[in-house]
Amino acid sequence: MTAASTEPPINYRRLARRVRCRLGNDPISKQHALAALARQADRNRRPLEPNQLSTFDSAPTPDSGVRAFAAAVSSSLEGPILRFSRRQQLIRQAERLGIRRFDANLLIAAVQHRSRSEKAAKMVETKPAPSPWRFAAIGFAIGLQTIILFGAWGILHS
Repeated sequence: MTAASTEPPINYRRLARRVRCRLGNDPISKQHALAALARQADRNRRPLEPNQLSTFDSAPTPDSGVRAFAAAVSSSLEGPILRFSRRQQLIRQAERLGIRRFDANLLIAAVQHRSRSEKAAKMVETKPAPSPWRFAAIGFAIGLQTIILFGAWGILHS
């Protein structure tokens, strides 16, 4: 396996940095230019040979490849964080599974979003019920204020 088939070419990264620098203040043009650059890089990249799919005996079906990739992303998360070096490894793994770079980034974002949503749902479910002592404290405060009010009223009208 050659490094050129699994790692994005240095030339692509250099060109992408130039586009980002040149069109930094124009996000729409920048996005179109980066998409065109990515399409060109995908066309120029050599397809992987079947023997380079090291984790499978045969070429994976799209569904099993996507599921395997999503499971790898989920296990790579450190809380809500996916480190950049690990993200690059996952994108190379996705290419070996036959998943395009754009789709891999989309799947990574979806898995991160789902993990955040599940964490938020767990936080809502585990919210403790209000303590009955809270209501007692509120009742005591209202009673005390009432006594003070009647005391002040009695002093003013006597």
